[in-house]
Amino acid sequence: AYAVAAFKEGNNCAESILHAFNASKLINIPPESIRLASCFGAGIGKSRDFCGALSGSVMVLSYLVGRADCREKTLPGIYKLSNELHQRFSEHFHSTSCKELMTYEFGTREHLKNCLVITKESAILLAEFLAENQLIEL
Repeated sequence: AYAVAAFKEGNNCAESILHAFNASKLINIPPESIRLASCFGAGIGKSRDFCGALSGSVMVLSYLVGRADCREKTLPGIYKLSNELHQRFSEHFHSTSCKELMTYEFGTREHLKNCLVITKESAILLAEFLAENQLIEL
């Protein structure tokens, strides 16, 4: 519900994922840090490449398992989880490409409705993934 509300307010898909997890208290990032997601909407700046909802999901995962310093932890475990999330998204949606997921003209009502569904389902998929990996409690 939080991802849908954030998207309907005018946030892009990547921003909506971060807003949703922040609003639901599953992560606690400063609101200004959501700016990090702004360029990832519409498949990275309307390039329609890598799905912004997946980018936002990976940002949430990174917040939970990532590192602020290279001495903090090694990358193999981080990469394993991000790869698993990527695979799960790809299996669910049959693509990670905004262009393939979004067959409607950008900015149309159909585009917005489809992107809203993808964003909502991405948030659910992410929450389930994080809970299964004991990174959050639902």
